[in-house]
Amino acid sequence: WLGHRARALDLREKEFFFRQLGILLNSGVNILRALDLIAVQASESITQVGKAIQKDLENGLSFSFSVRKRPKDFPPLVARLVEAGEASGNLAFLFTQLAQYYNEEREVRKTIATACLYPVLVLMCVAFTVSYFLFKVLPVILELYATLDIEILGSFQALSFLIQGCRDYPYRLVLFLGL
Repeated sequence: WLGHRARALDLREKEFFFRQLGILLNSGVNILRALDLIAVQASESITQVGKAIQKDLENGLSFSFSVRKRPKDFPPLVARLVEAGEASGNLAFLFTQLAQYYNEEREVRKTIATACLYPVLVLMCVAFTVSYFLFKVLPVILELYATLDIEILGSFQALSFLIQGCRDYPYRLVLFLGL
């Protein structure tokens, strides 16, 4: 049951996992006890990953090998960094740096999503304004032209024909926009 989960760890969970490991190792707690303590306060996904790593460590495997066994949760670069941290004896520092990296990656993704949201909102406002003009304002102008007996230009006639067609056959508009 330790190896089967529905989803991979997200960035926030990875940040939490590595931050807690770094703090606990810096305070002198051994890695097995640190994984136990994290499992008490973490989400189910982190708990399962922590327990699986803990089981691997108890079986004599290295932390980096255990991380390498979980490519769904940790990229190969993390496994290599952990291996270097094990070799240098700086796992606590490495875990703190990995937590900072995942925090910054999360912030960058949030900034990109926010930056992409603005153009979408502007395009939606433009589409709403244009359609309001075409379906509400322009027919009134065309009616005014008709009542004043003013000759309607070709472009206005084409727009009038298009608007009337969209009102009579809305599914064609949907098909046109869909293609």
